[in-house]
Amino acid sequence: MFKAMVRQLAERRAVTAGDGDLIAIYCSTKERWLQALEAIRTQGVVCVYKRMTPSGEAVDVEKPNLSLKIAEVSERSMVSILTRLGLTPKDREHVRPTSPTKQKKGPVPPAPGTTGWLAEEAARLRAEQAAEEAMPQPEPDIDLDLISFDDEGDAA
Repeated sequence: MFKAMVRQLAERRAVTAGDGDLIAIYCSTKERWLQALEAIRTQGVVCVYKRMTPSGEAVDVEKPNLSLKIAEVSERSMVSILTRLGLTPKDREHVRPTSPTKQKKGPVPPAPGTTGWLAEEAARLRAEQAAEEAMPQPEPDIDLDLISFDDEGDAA
């Protein structure tokens, strides 16, 4: 499901790396919705539940299937996500296509949070620090006019 949605959005040039979490949430919500629908199919729309009376006696009570609420909430969430991604007929025209990706020259640096990124960032910082230490440091200018002397010629 995730790959199919990304493929569909990519064909429209309407997907970015930032959409991954939203698409993943949609996929997990759809899975929850499908499970709720299966429960409704097998158990029915109305179920019999056991309830205890104040006197402690168990009685059967007919109530709507608890999975109905899960299905309804999931449906609203899925429609909201589809709207944000521009995958409904009404919202399709509101999504601006992304610019075509340009091929980068040279190796692609590791992304933050990946295994190679931390080592590469540490090496970069060490090289920066070494370059700063190798630069000649200017002698500090001492302005004798700013130093006050007491009556005996000692600096105060």
